Amino acid sequence: MQGKCTSDAIFQLGYRVRHNNAKYVAALFVDISGAFDNLWWPALLTRLGEQRIPQFLYNIIKDYLTQWRVSVSGPEGIYWKDITQGCPQGSVLGSFLCNLVMNTCIKPHVYDVLAYADDLPIIWQAASRKNRGNWSNGQCPPR
Repeated sequence: MQGKCTSDAIFQLGYRVRHNNAKYVAALFVDISGAFDNLWWPALLTRLGEQRIPQFLYNIIKDYLTQWRVSVSGPEGIYWKDITQGCPQGSVLGSFLCNLVMNTCIKPHVYDVLAYADDLPIIWQAASRKNRGNWSNGQCPPR
C-alpha cells in the first residue's frame, strides 16, 4: 500500500504486544505463498456479493476481472492463454481484493490480527497459564 512499508507493520505489531494488558501473549506468523497469484475469482465475487456493495461497484470489479490474457512468444508464434485467477500485486485494487478474501479466513474470536498484504501475524492473549493451555487444543482464550 502506498505510504506503508514492512517497518510500519512491525511497529504496529510491537505496539499491540507492548500495550497488551495480558500476562501471556502468543503470535502465529502466517505468510500465504502465492496469495496474489492464486486469488480465486469466484470466491472474490462471492465475497463482494456478501458485502452488499452497490451493484455498479460489483459490476466494475467483475468487469476488471474479465478478459485477461497473457501471451508467450515461441518459435511457432504467439500462444495466448486466458487468465481466470490472480490479482496483480502492486495494482490499485490488488491489496484490497486479496484482503477481502483473506478476511474470510480470520475468525472473529481471534484476539488480534494485523494483515499486511499476504503476511498475517495473529496474536492471542491470556491472563494465566490455565487459559494459555487452551491454545494447544485449538480453542482461543476469551478476549
